[in-house]
Amino acid sequence: MLGFGLLCAIISGFLSFKFPKAIVLFFTSVIGSYSFIRGCSYFLGGFPNEAVIFESLSEKKEIPGLTEAFWIYLSLFAFGSIAGIFYQVR
Repeated sequence: MLGFGLLCAIISGFLSFKFPKAIVLFFTSVIGSYSFIRGCSYFLGGFPNEAVIFESLSEKKEIPGLTEAFWIYLSLFAFGSIAGIFYQVR
């Protein structure tokens, strides 16, 4: 996970120099959508903590708390990201 994060940081850094407006547009949509959905999940519940997910993945255990609500949040996050990109492009 650390290697993947480092690789994404390097690729994102390179792309931000090459395509600065597109990268800002993309990442503000993704981060905004995640922040909104994650905030809603604190009040409504059903989204496991990132630390629990990381611990379960590192120990190769089943991730606790992956209910239907988690998959709904994940779908709304993806939809919100795509909608945010389209809105900002317009």
